[in-house]
Amino acid sequence: MLRTGGTGSGFFLNTTTNVYLVTARHVLMDGQAASLQCPIAELVSYSGDPDDRTSNRMLLDLGLLFSNKCVNVHKSSDVMAIKLFTSMTNGVPCPRGQMAALPGVAVVQASSNGVVGVKLGTVKRYDDVLVANEVYLFGNPSSLGIQEQPQLDPLRPLLRKGIVAALNDKSHSIVLDCPAYPGSSGGPVLEVESDRDGRQMRVIGVVCQFVPSAEVWVNASNGFANRNLSNSGYSIATPMDPVLELIRQ
Repeated sequence: MLRTGGTGSGFFLNTTTNVYLVTARHVLMDGQAASLQCPIAELVSYSGDPDDRTSNRMLLDLGLLFSNKCVNVHKSSDVMAIKLFTSMTNGVPCPRGQMAALPGVAVVQASSNGVVGVKLGTVKRYDDVLVANEVYLFGNPSSLGIQEQPQLDPLRPLLRKGIVAALNDKSHSIVLDCPAYPGSSGGPVLEVESDRDGRQMRVIGVVCQFVPSAEVWVNASNGFANRNLSNSGYSIATPMDPVLELIRQ
């Protein structure tokens, strides 16, 4: 959540030495410009234990993280990665299994089970994604529902299920037969693989767009046209390849 009122989704990506927040570039950046929409953001996440209702809350000083070169923004793809925690403090390794928050990261509240992060071993590149495989989308589509009739908890993520509908080699993007809505951007896409050992989950991309359906009404006698856009039920994800480029910079 941004201090300006904007919201989006994201997920934590863990390497052996760092923890990154991965999201869509347009969630935090101002269009194509290399400037932040807001200097302060609040992260809300939950542990992997469904019985643990305590949220993890962090305040991010994005301006400080940006000036310290902890914010990596991809030049051509709609993704970004922000380094939040590291296993080294002042050149000294942290105790085994622990990570230290970087300047600009304030942990306001932590659940006893910590946060859920994606390991590099569960990431899948674009060339390995399989069309027709099942996928799950995680995110916080805060645009859904109406204030007068609250049906959803705005602070709890929602899950959607679909399939990989196509791979667009021209734009190097993944087409999903699964709807996304404003607020879903930045959420992870998990592909389901089935083999003799059971079902495995692999993170294949970052939600970045919904695909609109356009309906054009033409008034020939008065010489004007009107175009209505609706959600087609398809969405677009940026593959993990550019995210891996960012964390290796």
